[in-house]
Amino acid sequence: MARTTTREVVSVLFLICAVCATILAGEIIRPNNPLAADVFPPNSDASNASYVIFSNLSPPGGDLYNTSEFAAVPVNGKDVFGKTEQWQAVRFTPKVDVQAKVLAAAIAYISGAKLIKLGLYDNDEIFNTVGNLLPGGEGSTTDIPALGDCCKLARVTLPGAGIKLLAGVQYWLVASSDDVGAPTFEGQWQLSNLAISAGMAPPLPWGNFPGQWPAALIRGTQLQPTDGGKALATELPSAKYDAPAANVTIFTNLDRTGSLLYLYGIGSTIAGEDALSGELWQALPFTPRSDMHARTLAAAIGYTSGTKLVNLGIYSDNAGTVGDPLPGGEGSTTDIPDSGVCCGLTRVRLPQPVALSANVQYWLVASPDNRNAPDFKGLWQHSDLALRAYNEPELFSGWTSLTGWWLAAEIRGTNP
Repeated sequence: MARTTTREVVSVLFLICAVCATILAGEIIRPNNPLAADVFPPNSDASNASYVIFSNLSPPGGDLYNTSEFAAVPVNGKDVFGKTEQWQAVRFTPKVDVQAKVLAAAIAYISGAKLIKLGLYDNDEIFNTVGNLLPGGEGSTTDIPALGDCCKLARVTLPGAGIKLLAGVQYWLVASSDDVGAPTFEGQWQLSNLAISAGMAPPLPWGNFPGQWPAALIRGTQLQPTDGGKALATELPSAKYDAPAANVTIFTNLDRTGSLLYLYGIGSTIAGEDALSGELWQALPFTPRSDMHARTLAAAIGYTSGTKLVNLGIYSDNAGTVGDPLPGGEGSTTDIPDSGVCCGLTRVRLPQPVALSANVQYWLVASPDNRNAPDFKGLWQHSDLALRAYNEPELFSGWTSLTGWWLAAEIRGTNP
């Protein structure tokens, strides 16, 4: 995996492009289609695969994934004119032993022969990327929705009982072309809405960035009991609503299944107005599942240079991007771990609990203090949960793992 730190010039360009894309595409990030897709019809072979092994789809009531043609990664066969063959993959880790039966991905068809393969691969522990196909873990489908046809999924039902996957072990869901049956297939894998972020480089306004986490769903049956019977790839809001004060997890995308909480040394720049990069703010959206009071804000922000001081705050949503700070919802800290060192968190404890409403989107914002620390520069490091990979077989380069650009953070509080 490449571990190159995000450069300041790239951050500025990304913000400019994000603002332009939002204007041109008309808020390409925000779910606005009330269609709730019938992902698995009641009488289908997949209807009994009720256990969610992995999902980064949006909750029902909006688009299941980002439907913009700009928010996608390519999946191409070897004979697509003018384009290199490209496969894509998304990593996941079951929380319990499971039998995977149904593989579904937000693949959109563009042109060529209509056939795509979905398969389960193990993890290459040496290079931390896609390994080998699991025996019996792959199938193909011609039922692929056209680009712009929201919000259906291309899906494959594995034969027999499916494939056994072990708790705490990393696997990959791979979308690949069939170079015998459909070498001309051209499509794209639409991205999840969960990994979006926003950035601001004053005087430019906030601009949303779609992240790089392909949207998918894997279902099957569980082979051991769990609390609540749910297993999602993302550490979404805690079910422990009776937890003690400031101990309820309102949001987290920290990876507690492995040795790393986040991808240390890889992230998005935060900088004050006197930093060489120019001023840069970053923000992460989250939506509480129930009425909550936020008390502790934590982000994987690492110190790079300048005066050690940064702000963390909760902001409202403004038509799908960052709005205004909530009253009493912001604080600052000088206790910032160094960038690239695993795996401390930058924390702010709010003076008073801040009320958050259920099913309302808010933003966790990291900003510089231009009065007391205008030369601050740091890195908001990315979550390990949104890891993806790509392969270009024609180039014989093998699989390459990439961060999904999901800013790593955790918010805790009380219920209510």
